[in-house]
Amino acid sequence: MATKRMMPRDRLRTVDPEEAVAHVRPGDVVLWAVALEPLSLADAFVAQRERLRGTVMLHDIARLAFPWFEEGFGDYFRVYDLFPGANSRQAVARGTVEFVPLPFGLIDSERAANPDRRNLYARPDVYLTRMTPPDADGFVSFGVFPWFWRDAISAARLVIGELDPGLPRTTAKVHISEIDLAVPAPAHGTPYPRRPLPPTPPEELDAAQVVGAYAAELIQDGDTFQIGVSPAAESMVQYLRDRHDLGVHSELIFPGIVELVREGVVTGSRKNVDRGKVVTAGLFTHPDDPEGPGAIEFVERHPELFEFRTVSQVANVKTVAQIDNFVAVNGILAIDLTGQAVIETLGYTPIAGIGGNFDFTVGSHYSRGGRAVYCLVSTAKGGTVSRIVPRVPHDPYNVVSMPRYMVDYVVTEWGVANLEGKSLRERAEALIGIAHPHFRAELREAACKLGLL
Repeated sequence: MATKRMMPRDRLRTVDPEEAVAHVRPGDVVLWAVALEPLSLADAFVAQRERLRGTVMLHDIARLAFPWFEEGFGDYFRVYDLFPGANSRQAVARGTVEFVPLPFGLIDSERAANPDRRNLYARPDVYLTRMTPPDADGFVSFGVFPWFWRDAISAARLVIGELDPGLPRTTAKVHISEIDLAVPAPAHGTPYPRRPLPPTPPEELDAAQVVGAYAAELIQDGDTFQIGVSPAAESMVQYLRDRHDLGVHSELIFPGIVELVREGVVTGSRKNVDRGKVVTAGLFTHPDDPEGPGAIEFVERHPELFEFRTVSQVANVKTVAQIDNFVAVNGILAIDLTGQAVIETLGYTPIAGIGGNFDFTVGSHYSRGGRAVYCLVSTAKGGTVSRIVPRVPHDPYNVVSMPRYMVDYVVTEWGVANLEGKSLRERAEALIGIAHPHFRAELREAACKLGLL
């Protein structure tokens, strides 16, 4: 990793995408921003792929299916993804994109400074992002989804920003002296496809609402909470409107959380760390969410309430442990009768990443008054498969993401199981009690065969 040298300048050097990519060296590690990928540069990388043989492309929740996700680019680029989504899952399954099981909290500047660690996400040579044009004081902003911004800019030899006048201005900003090159926004939309996630079946959405209501009962006045991406976990937010003085410290926030701030439910007034602030690395809005634009506008107008930081600072075990009464709320794919949780894979194919789940869960255990809550709908495939299984591995759940001793509360549409301090027998009994009734006898029989009951 080259040492970053800040060059004094009072204006951006703006070039076309081809010239910008010409500054990338063969073999460079290139980190693409999350949700802010500068799409004008993609064609230039394709055009210069012969020169750039050996270049490493790093993605996280890619919002488009980039050309190098397809077969035929393996001779030019090596491609990694931290959190496979709809646009990269097929590529991960066929091997054209490699999955990296890395918690967000380990993508930090301390690791970037240690040459003995092979953590490419913490040590990119090149960082590519979208950004606002500079303001009167020479600062550019990365909107409501800055994510890697500060760590990546500090580590990279070359930072290229695509100018996007439509981005909101937030506290996530740097001076133009930290940006090496700027490129204009593309005149037309991207030719690359965006693959939507398959829709969640209506019956699962209904069950997720019940899960959210149960999970909300575990949030008390004055708690600070984090919430992960899943229908079951996200649905909890709407059931918190009768709480008081809640705090938020979460790698992602959603329009529903912004609404709780607007309504005075989330005030952060009892937070012992970052009092009065919602701390996050990104505001996540679904493309078809009518509340999204209003949430973005509110966040932009109230920088005193929303503090944007890099994801490694937000999803950080040491930071979370210092926050009193911290509640980590996350979704899982499945859990076995001892409490081993599956988060990332179906079979051995990654369909998600560990994200901040690990960091927030571990941190909550060291928080005074903290706790970890895992949410899941009890069945899948139209009710034909139980997500509570006898043990992992158990097809299609083969990889343990969270060890059983880190799981406190498990919530399904059938209730809440508190596993903290429970024996294996007590855990099995509690989890069978919140499994779908159609599978309870089968699970009890399996538990007896395993010696759990």
